[in-house]
Amino acid sequence: MLVRPEDRDPWYSPALEAALGSLDTLAEAGLVALPSKPTDAMLIAGARAAGCSVETVYTLWNAMVAAAE
Repeated sequence: MLVRPEDRDPWYSPALEAALGSLDTLAEAGLVALPSKPTDAMLIAGARAAGCSVETVYTLWNAMVAAAE
């Protein structure tokens, strides 16, 4: 007897399955999904790694997102 995913897992949803499939496809292509606006923790980590200000990291983030669109 086959068990439907929605009967097996209370968190199952077709929309979530489709979204996760899209993320898998991106990963297979070597890409990642990132938020359009970085978190404070991301900005601070970038500033520490680059030795520059959080404002500079935010400017760089926006430039990279714009270039990818």
